[in-house]
Amino acid sequence: MNSINTNSSAIQGLQALNTASSGLAQTESQVATGQAVAAPKDNGVTWSIAQDMRSQASAWKTVASGLNRAQSIIDAAASGASEIGNVLDAIKASALSLSDSSLDANSQATLTANIKQLVSQIDQIANSASFDGVNLLVPITEPSVPLTAPTGGPNPTLSFSSPVSGQAGLITMDYSFYNVDPNAPDEPTLTATGVTTNTSQEYGAPSNPGQYENLSTTFQYGDWSNFSETDASSVGFNFDTARFPTPALPALPPPAAYGVTVQSLTLTPFATKAAVAASPSGANDNIYYQPMTSEWLGLSDLSSLAPDEIISAVNSAINQVNTNAQQMGDQQDMLTSQAQTANNMQNAITQGVGNLVDANMAAESANLQAQTVKQQLAATTLSIANDEPQMLLSLFRS
Repeated sequence: MNSINTNSSAIQGLQALNTASSGLAQTESQVATGQAVAAPKDNGVTWSIAQDMRSQASAWKTVASGLNRAQSIIDAAASGASEIGNVLDAIKASALSLSDSSLDANSQATLTANIKQLVSQIDQIANSASFDGVNLLVPITEPSVPLTAPTGGPNPTLSFSSPVSGQAGLITMDYSFYNVDPNAPDEPTLTATGVTTNTSQEYGAPSNPGQYENLSTTFQYGDWSNFSETDASSVGFNFDTARFPTPALPALPPPAAYGVTVQSLTLTPFATKAAVAASPSGANDNIYYQPMTSEWLGLSDLSSLAPDEIISAVNSAINQVNTNAQQMGDQQDMLTSQAQTANNMQNAITQGVGNLVDANMAAESANLQAQTVKQQLAATTLSIANDEPQMLLSLFRS
């Protein structure tokens, strides 16, 4: 039916124009962004999946960055270890020369000074082998932890054990012997089990005859040669004053006996490793500290040793450096593989996201032209439809 109130052709033309304009706008958006799914309104399910995959790719990128940083840290440490190995070879050569008994005093002094200078060079190298603030060749202590120990009493012996963490570290003990005969041929003894060495011991001057105060001893425990995890779980201590059966001296206050008192016991563990993220799931790889300072290598007091003892100490240090360097090499290989895996995962997921949301630009180029033509045709159709009332009006003209 022809009507001037309801122009069905114009309505259909307008619908066609709106559809063509919407299609053209969508195609233009895909051409502009390069994505077929750029927002939830384009395809909610696909957009959600793509967002989750983008998050995974970002996580793998972060993992790869962390692994690359860890690899650079170990590369710096490995380079330092190689240089320290060269210095140790030079120290050994000087020590071999020093063992020549035909050398005069001046030559021996020169060689001794050279050895001392080379030892200081080891510390310079170790302290400079750092990347991004991390140095694997210098020991790092963690916060000290006070341990509980018995205070002792008027007994000739005191024995106890204390738990320690499963990593290398130091135990420092402050204690006092009292009512000990100062004229006795031997001093009271302190022995420890589960420790590596007794690194220092200080005796304070007695404030009263037979009373020693402010004694302090530091013990090393754990695997200091490898400096990784250790099975050390406890350290035992034994104080012995039984060799001093001297009756209490009249000038001393109670307790009227002899014995030992422990004032404090402190655990200072060393940082043995640093965790590096190996996957977005939270799994970690560890990079281990491998201290190579002169003290750690047992070379801090070579001047007091004979030439053959210097050679022995240097050989031990060389073996330790070689072992540590081998471990760092194994970690370098592991981190290289892990970083490559992380990069591959990031690339694969990124490509998968592209397969889901990227637009086919060749097809969209052709579609753009088609949508443009459709819009033009719809506009022409609507223009023709809008002329129909005028055509009806012409029927009433005489």
